Amino acid sequence: MFIFDLGTALIVSYGIPAKKDAWLAVLLGIGGGILLFFVYCMLFRQYPNLPLTGYVRKIFGKYLGWIISLLYCLLFLYITARNVRDFGDLLTSSTLPETPLLAINLSLVLVICYIIYLGIEVLGRTAEVFIVILILLKDWMPL
Repeated sequence: MFIFDLGTALIVSYGIPAKKDAWLAVLLGIGGGILLFFVYCMLFRQYPNLPLTGYVRKIFGKYLGWIISLLYCLLFLYITARNVRDFGDLLTSSTLPETPLLAINLSLVLVICYIIYLGIEVLGRTAEVFIVILILLKDWMPL
């Protein structure tokens, strides 16, 4: 969740409408995220053999649970598609102005698909490597 939020925050600035109180908006968002994380952990402990969409159907019933599961999946699909598009726009405008947006986004999606094909462990290890690189490079990057 941290890597996903960090990737989103690099492209879409959080707290812009709050202006000088942006730190407070981010702090409240962190509090909400931690609360949501504990709810997910509690649900996972109660239903260890079911995915999230499975125990939502078990809690809310067959039909309402299916609708909630579908909406949850669509939400993450939308957020992910928006991040890929925004990252492609950022690369096009800053680094690769002559490269078509389709080529950049297709490359990103193919790399993501390959990592997911290799498994969740590879995805986790890749995230660990990139978070260390981001932390080490944060002091060298200009604002």
